[in-house]
Amino acid sequence: LEPASLTGVGMTLGRGSLFAGYLGCVTSLAAVRVLVVTLWPLIVRDYFALGSREYAWCVILRALFEIGGAALVAPSERRYGREATARLGVAVCAACALCIALLP
Repeated sequence: LEPASLTGVGMTLGRGSLFAGYLGCVTSLAAVRVLVVTLWPLIVRDYFALGSREYAWCVILRALFEIGGAALVAPSERRYGREATARLGVAVCAACALCIALLP
């Protein structure tokens, strides 16, 4: 098999290492998603001493952002390409993880 080339990276990776890269991205996205879905509402609730009504609004907003993000994947992939969309997804997840880590 001929190695696949990553455009914009400036190097050629074999299919095995390309698969490992994709697997790492998917694994990190899943880990960050679990952290965000599980911990974010609890941290916000405790940090801001929210009641049940305000906590419900946080959960609803999280669901709306999740739906919006999922809806933007296909148009972003068509417009910018699969690799750029994957890099953007990893960057957004890293930024969310950093924000959660920096909460006092």
